[in-house]
Amino acid sequence: MSVDIEAPPEKVWSYLVEPDKTIQWHTMLEKFEYTSEETGPGSTFYWEENVRGKDGGCDREPSSQARGSFIISSV
Repeated sequence: MSVDIEAPPEKVWSYLVEPDKTIQWHTMLEKFEYTSEETGPGSTFYWEENVRGKDGGCDREPSSQARGSFIISSV
């Protein structure tokens, strides 16, 4: 999935990397926290989201959760 946002990176970046702001637009996100001390490129974070409906052709229960850990990298 990709989304084009017509705004300069400095206006949208905080909404992608600051947990409180990310939860505002990512409506299924229930938890987003950094697992490293740093929050820039190379940092790691953990998330949990409430998954509803179908995903990849597989039905999920309404209360299904997805969890993951990621590393933020610069482009």
